[in-house]
This record gives sequence, structure tokens and C-alpha cells, in this order.
Amino acid sequence: MKRANVIFICADQMRYDALSVTGNRVAHTANIDRIAARGATFHRHFTPNQICSPSRATMATGLYPRHHGLWRNGVALDDRLPNLWQALSLAGYATKGVGKLHFQPLLAPVERDMPESLAYWERPGCEDWHGPYFGFDAVDLVMGEANEATRAGHYAAWLKRNHPEVVDLYEPDASPDSRAQDLNEVWKSAVPPELHYTSWIADRAIDFIERQGRQAEPFGLFVSFPDPHHPFAPPRPCSDRSGCPGRLSGRASWSGCRPISAKATIRPKCPTSPPASSRASRASSCAPTISPTKRWPSQSPTRMA
Repeated sequence: MKRANVIFICADQMRYDALSVTGNRVAHTANIDRIAARGATFHRHFTPNQICSPSRATMATGLYPRHHGLWRNGVALDDRLPNLWQALSLAGYATKGVGKLHFQPLLAPVERDMPESLAYWERPGCEDWHGPYFGFDAVDLVMGEANEATRAGHYAAWLKRNHPEVVDLYEPDASPDSRAQDLNEVWKSAVPPELHYTSWIADRAIDFIERQGRQAEPFGLFVSFPDPHHPFAPPRPCSDRSGCPGRLSGRASWSGCRPISAKATIRPKCPTSPPASSRASRASSCAPTISPTKRWPSQSPTRMA
């Protein structure tokens, strides 16, 4: 019998109380709610570090930042440390990473030869590189959020090659009527939703699932969306909070959108004991999740000035 496949979906900087399944009455996260309804929801699961790279390194290695050495952004994860994707690969799984990984500093100098740095993507032919990388057999990288995502990475290279006219549509000035007057990092993106990096990530994940699903070996897939990390620049019609398409390009689906009532309020809640009738809560005891503290052999982290 074929072993179970593993799909790890990550959304960047999404708070617990940003989901309708956990009590938010403004956001309508229909697709995430469906996943929760079929599994378990942890109501008191705490990140070991509130900063991006350290938290991601912990998800990959199972170690606290003080043990894996990536203690802040601008520090590279030691690729000699065992991680989940290496373990799956060694166990015979085909592994793929799609989207934002952020295991290395964006501003690493070119001599460090780090694929998640801006300098790496200034070299000719860099878009032909797809791995291996930290246990992934292959990766399709999105680097940055909103207009920053057009600077480097596989998505940026794809966009410039196939839809160069869309690059400038990521800029706030491409949609001047929708720029928030008092917030510099909030605007309605003019990018067509089917060409947005969210759809690009979903399409490539679907391609991998459909292709690898026909193979005898199991697969491990990390699907990592850069949003809702700031800047907050969703494309229309989702930015208008109504009329969101259910499917884009016939395949990728955005979380359902709906008009928001002026009376809607955010009322997140964390019950002291999950309701017995909730399938999403049946495996949760509302107890804190403790990360493992096992030490791997001491390694010196790579640091960027």
C-alpha cells in the first residue's frame, strides 16, 4: 500500500483571530475552514519566535531558535541540520517546496551563493536553478510580498518573461484611486488575480500533486503563501470584499469573499474547552504545544552583517 502523502500549507503572518473558523466575523476564510472541519484546530498553539525566518526554521527542524541558530532575519539556516524535508526525502518521498521559504537572508552578498538572496538572481541563467535545497528535490521560489515579489525568485523571472506588462501593476501608483491615505502599505493591487503570485503558487502546487500522484512513490509538498504579510495589497475583486471568483485559471481558488456588513465586529475566542460538537476541535485540548528541545551537534550559524 502506498504511504500517505504530506502537504504542508503555510500562510505568512496570519493571526489566529484572522480566521472565521476561530471566531472572526469579518474575514471569510472558507477554504481554511473546510480544512479545519476535517481535522484538528489548536486553540493555544504558540510560535517559538514572532520573526519570520526563525519561526520557519523551527517548523522545518523542530528546534527552538537557540538550537537551530537562526535567531533573527538576516541569518542563514545551517543546511547541515536535519530537517523534515530531508527526513522525508531519505524515507523515499519526492519533495517539493513552492512559494516563500526564507531560510536565507535576502541581502546576502553574491559571494555567499545563496538562492534566496537578491544578488543570486542577478546572475544569468539563475531561473534554471530549482534545487535541491534544504531537503527539497526541487523548489519554485517566491521572494518577498506585494511589489517586492517582482524583484527576484522563480515567480519574478516567470512574470518578466511571460507577462512583463504586469510587473508595474504591482506598484501602488498603478492603482492610485485605491491607495489608503493614512497607510503607506495598504492599497488595492491592479494585478489580474490569475497572474498574482498567490495563484501562481497554487497552480504549481496543483501541477506537482497531479503529476506526482500518478507515481508509485509518496510525496511531501510545502506550499507557502507570502500573504497576508504586509504590505497589504490584494488584487481586485477580492480587495473590494465582494464578488471574488471561486476559481482562477480554472484551477487555483482564492478563499471565498463576501460583502462585509458595517455592523460586523471581530470577536475571536479561545474556549477553555472545545465544544464536543465541533469536529475541528475534537483533537484539541486547548493545551500549549511544546516544541522539541533536542539538540543536534553544535553548528555555527551563518550570519549576515
